[in-house]
Amino acid sequence: MLKMKKKQDTKNQILEQELEELSEMSDSAAEMILESELDVDNMDGSDEEVEESREIIREYQKSVRDNIMLPTLREKEVELPILEGDIMEQLKILMQHSQQFQEMEMMYACAIREVQTKAEVLNDEMSVRYHRNPISSITSRVKSPESIAQKLYKKGLPFTVEAIMANLSDVAGVRIICEFVDDIYSIAAMLAMQDDLKLVKIKDYIKYPKSNGYRSYHMIVEIPVFFSKGKTPMRVEIQIRTMAMDFWASLDHELKYKKNIDPEDEEMIADELHACAERIAETDDIMQQIRMKLDSVEDEK
Repeated sequence: MLKMKKKQDTKNQILEQELEELSEMSDSAAEMILESELDVDNMDGSDEEVEESREIIREYQKSVRDNIMLPTLREKEVELPILEGDIMEQLKILMQHSQQFQEMEMMYACAIREVQTKAEVLNDEMSVRYHRNPISSITSRVKSPESIAQKLYKKGLPFTVEAIMANLSDVAGVRIICEFVDDIYSIAAMLAMQDDLKLVKIKDYIKYPKSNGYRSYHMIVEIPVFFSKGKTPMRVEIQIRTMAMDFWASLDHELKYKKNIDPEDEEMIADELHACAERIAETDDIMQQIRMKLDSVEDEK
């Protein structure tokens, strides 16, 4: 937790003092925090990914002098609460004042641009070759400081840029909206074939929907981005879905955060949303069949 100074007049003065103290933290103190708070032996992932993460941590421990960071907020054997209130505001302000965090945001934004350009190029090619655009729209985002802090907290990781880049794969996100289900798999396959893009993980929630009815195709990819100091591999999460899937997911997300809902009503709404997801999936399937019939008629002419 941040140590509060008794004789400072305002919250801003307190935060300024904390920023100064954190930035002057010695190498040995920072190493103690990492060694005591980060359990590298319990990292998830393949042996190669874990070893890569450990190497990043070792390198980081050698040069942490100028980093602004906080010890992990993990509480062992206790249900993790949601971060909110003063501590969330303090984390947000610390991140906004950190040059290193701002550089990280810039790097993820550049990675998004690389992926988005690839999708746009494929869409332009399909437009000329097949006289239709399989992609209706592309949106993107870099995860908010609040969301990043929540994830680090739940994973029991230190509040550092190195921990973010080594352990979080969805800080940068690109959402591609397609007209038809087969367009989803076509775009995913064409992206995966590109030799400068490494496919890290796939989650096919179309063939295997989530229990609440959620459908989408998720890819975690790693793409090289060239900066002034050289090439850096950056991870981006790509979500590909139809317009109908996106409509359902947006409503589900909005309703999920409604307050003061009785447990009985919440269960009823969840059942109704699941039923809607099934009907939407049926509609996507029917639309796909109609398009295939129209295509076959065109081919016969």
